[in-house]
Amino acid sequence: MMESDNRGRATSWGWALAAVALLGTANVGQFIISSPALMAGSPGRAAGSYLGEALFGALAGLGIATARGAANHLLPALMRGLSVLIALGSVLLVVVHAAAHVGGLRPTSVAVLALAALAVAWQTASVRDRLAAPRSGEAAEARPGVPIDSSD
Repeated sequence: MMESDNRGRATSWGWALAAVALLGTANVGQFIISSPALMAGSPGRAAGSYLGEALFGALAGLGIATARGAANHLLPALMRGLSVLIALGSVLLVVVHAAAHVGGLRPTSVAVLALAALAVAWQTASVRDRLAAPRSGEAAEARPGVPIDSSD
């Protein structure tokens, strides 16, 4: 019963992560589309925007993979690492815009979405970690789809 609860939670959190990351993707994408002159005239800003778009998209893909039940032991670490990278970049973007007295709501909204994605990714990864951990008294081999650590 506990395992099916965790599977259901992993599915729900995976879809939540995908939704938040897709909102981030849409926000950054809307900025790229609405600012063609800025994108053409400032390659550094364009590169940062395209990178943010790609990272949010990759995080959405990890959320979808989790929701669909992918049994990859690297997913939790990838979700955590990618969400930390996105959150750091977005918060730094807000700091840079605030220091220059420009930006306003757009960089702040991206940072809020990035921090929400960080929280949801962390929770999703934690649920996946609980799913992958063998229950007390259970042999690791009895868990299909969960990689077995052969180091011992």
